[in-house]
Amino acid sequence: MGGVPLRADARLVSYGAAGLPWDAVQWGAYWAGVFQVGRFPIGGAPRVEVLLDVHTCAEPEATWARLVEWFRVTAGRRVVAELAALARAGELITLAPGLTVHRGGIRGDRMSLSWSAVSGAVVENERVAVRGSSGDAVPFQVPLYVPNAVLLPDLIAALKRDRAARAD
Repeated sequence: MGGVPLRADARLVSYGAAGLPWDAVQWGAYWAGVFQVGRFPIGGAPRVEVLLDVHTCAEPEATWARLVEWFRVTAGRRVVAELAALARAGELITLAPGLTVHRGGIRGDRMSLSWSAVSGAVVENERVAVRGSSGDAVPFQVPLYVPNAVLLPDLIAALKRDRAARAD
């Protein structure tokens, strides 16, 4: 990594002098060649940022994919569970400026959708696209650089499962 040591294992992620144990990570963001994890408040708390390209890494895509997988299995699942628990308890979860998730659905600047009107979310074109129940409408899009945007598909799936379970 261009002389800067990168380490990621089941306990922590570190790059150069910056490092965090996975169980302390509160947010993650990753997009083309960039991987970030950290704690809140953003900008005022520890974080690890790794920029990967052919000049800094022999295998940037493979390294990036491994970092993403470490985040998903160590911190991502836990953070989704924590956010879902907060939403279930009635909290509003702000995932991007003007976009909140709550136990009843998702709300943006100009519209609000109940969970029955949301089919899910997918990552496409450097964004997370929230799909309406018709499948083709995209009422909300969140850039991948927004902390925890990458968790939106799993968070929506968890909260929709809750709704489905209550309907049974």
